[in-house]
Amino acid sequence: MAEGIGSKKILRLSPDKIVADVEYNGRRYHDSEIEDLTMQILEAGKLLQAVGVAGPYKNGENKGKYRLWFGFRRFLSMSDIIAGGLAASDNEALTMIDCNLISDDPLDDKAAFLANLAENTDRKERTPMDDAVNLVRLVDEFGLTNAEAAKVMR
Repeated sequence: MAEGIGSKKILRLSPDKIVADVEYNGRRYHDSEIEDLTMQILEAGKLLQAVGVAGPYKNGENKGKYRLWFGFRRFLSMSDIIAGGLAASDNEALTMIDCNLISDDPLDDKAAFLANLAENTDRKERTPMDDAVNLVRLVDEFGLTNAEAAKVMR
């Protein structure tokens, strides 16, 4: 495990060590987006930006696994590359997923959702519907006021 920026640590994990909870993904995407990203990663020969994870889980069915907090499209693309054997086996950059360890607590749903929003806030691909769904979740599920939720979404 190598040190990352700030207090983050960089991990290299296989897809089976990552639990992707789609419920906390702050945006929606199409299969064609995943296919395009998969091709871009293969052309680059590596994942250009690590995904964000928390954990590992301490017990239960996911014990020892990490929860994906952001980078869902990258995770899905890398999973396709690895499961499909699309990369040369000697290219370690395409046989494991680079992950920023963001937190030791994989069960913090609010922090997971906020980290995902922060990762995706400036993306052009977000739709007004994505924003509306996220605003409602911030207010209804996490108890933020409308003003606080709007500030998070900026």
